[in-house]
Amino acid sequence: MGADALAHVLRPLSSIFGEVNPDLLVGLGAADDAAVYRLNDAQAIVATADFFPPIVDDPATFGAIAAANALSDIYAMGGTPLFALNLVAFPDDLDREILTEILRGGAEKVREAGAVIAGGHTISDAEPKYGLAVIGVVHPQRIFTKGGVREGDALILTKPLGTGVISTAQKNGVDDDAFAARMAAAVASMTTLNAAAARPLGSLGADLRACTDITGFGLLGHALEMATLSGCALRFDLPSIPWLAGARDYAEAGYIPGGTGRNQQAVAAQTSYGEGVTDLDRALLCDPQTSGGLLAAIAPERLDATLAALSEAGVTVSVIGHAQAGSGLIVSATSPERPRAKRPSAHASKASVAEAPARPFVSAADVASGAVDAGEASDAGGALAALEEALGHTFANRQLLLDALTHRSYAYEFAAPGGVSNERLEFLGDAVLALVSADQLYQQRPEAQEGDLTQLRAALVRASTLADFARRIPLGPYLRLGRGEEATGGRDRETLIASAFEAVIGALYLDAGLAAAQDYLLPLLRAEAANAVQQRRVKDDKSLLQELAQGQLSVTPRYVVVNQEGPSHDRIFSVEALVGEVVIGRGQGHSKREAEQAAAHAALQDPGWTTPDQPEQPEQA
Repeated sequence: MGADALAHVLRPLSSIFGEVNPDLLVGLGAADDAAVYRLNDAQAIVATADFFPPIVDDPATFGAIAAANALSDIYAMGGTPLFALNLVAFPDDLDREILTEILRGGAEKVREAGAVIAGGHTISDAEPKYGLAVIGVVHPQRIFTKGGVREGDALILTKPLGTGVISTAQKNGVDDDAFAARMAAAVASMTTLNAAAARPLGSLGADLRACTDITGFGLLGHALEMATLSGCALRFDLPSIPWLAGARDYAEAGYIPGGTGRNQQAVAAQTSYGEGVTDLDRALLCDPQTSGGLLAAIAPERLDATLAALSEAGVTVSVIGHAQAGSGLIVSATSPERPRAKRPSAHASKASVAEAPARPFVSAADVASGAVDAGEASDAGGALAALEEALGHTFANRQLLLDALTHRSYAYEFAAPGGVSNERLEFLGDAVLALVSADQLYQQRPEAQEGDLTQLRAALVRASTLADFARRIPLGPYLRLGRGEEATGGRDRETLIASAFEAVIGALYLDAGLAAAQDYLLPLLRAEAANAVQQRRVKDDKSLLQELAQGQLSVTPRYVVVNQEGPSHDRIFSVEALVGEVVIGRGQGHSKREAEQAAAHAALQDPGWTTPDQPEQPEQA
């Protein structure tokens, strides 16, 4: 719905609730990105909802885009997402596997944000639609709002524009040689969370004057809300505004989204266009965006530091204008010289390179920003050679190894044609591991029955074991991750590095055959099998503890969470294992399940609790 129509619908509702609750800090009174309700002096709830029909063909990608779009409102208010509820409309006659993939894509993006899916609601509808209701938390004194811009403030934008016209081109069947790469870049932009941009902005305090995210009303529609609430004019310098590759080409070809006209009409009376601003420019400035970047007003004396901090966080940021006295919007076809975020020089001196922190690969953000080219991302500093040495194999086709190290989040952000990730190699590596481990166990343990072999193989190829193998290399530093996974500790996340290890095994198999995979895996698997049997880890520790406690004391252990600390994306749980009221083991982990396993393991290491205390004997006279 357009901005004018939405305002008309909402206007009568303002009187329903009478006097505004003083704890409702942001609500229907002033247009903003999310509602904020104060719980106490240090905490407020921030809540939003958003959903829409598919804008890309791949279901999982659509789910990721819709989730990133909904989460964006939380970041635009300065909040941290806690949990989300799925909002789903789905046709009864459509394959349910499509919905599974949509929900998977959304769930993975929510997990990347450090939040969880806690439920949702589904209805039948003629057209699929998906989105989220998201709940987050924010300090009542640190809320980002659209009002508060002051004369002289700099205007910055953290993502390029143009997703609307590029998505419209796809819907109309555009499929020229350049389109795949351009669409991939648009997808990379839409699936990138605004978390990395919001964090440096949050450190500005009162010097962050205002903030919003650019979505369905286009740049000018959301900017007009900011100008109106702030009581000043916003001037945009057209040459400084960043565009996705191909956006202008497809707009010129007529692939203009239906919402563009409504957006133009909503801002027309309060927008002044300078000489040289064409009709095409006006349409692009009102292009409805999906999961767009943050538009922020920054105190001018903090601009340089802010640009540097955003660049350090991997965010490509542009200074696109400034605030001035007056009202409404001004678009100029010329642009004054303005400071830009510092980027590493392609011709940096040896000294400056030596001072930079060593890492095997440049980030997706570096490639997307143009700081380095795609070729530099393939094998910076001979990193693949070092990894090959750790694996004991030199790859004839190094691209296989590079693909094995590429997480899907990087594939989206890298925006290379095809967007290859390690998921296919992971599938293959999983099969190779299953075969090699089954063969090894069959040959080495002729006395074992089928059930015992199955349990032992499960212990060898479970995620915790494979993650341990990955850490021994160590594989984590070599992974290519998107900005969200990088920011939330993906390099050491058990499931992620275990999957990457499987992908590397798949690459090794394709490059050199089964014998090479066996040569690398067999020493690891033999040692792990011996340890699993010796330490009774064929079953997991909780199962072993339960058997021991029930066998010795006829009691089932229970587990109690006694503490949890750390941010939502890196929470540490502390758990105690108890028999009756006696604590028999303590453990910690990044999930309750992991902490319970650690507590059970501790209890198994010191099983003195299995022998009840003997009553004291009376002294003999």
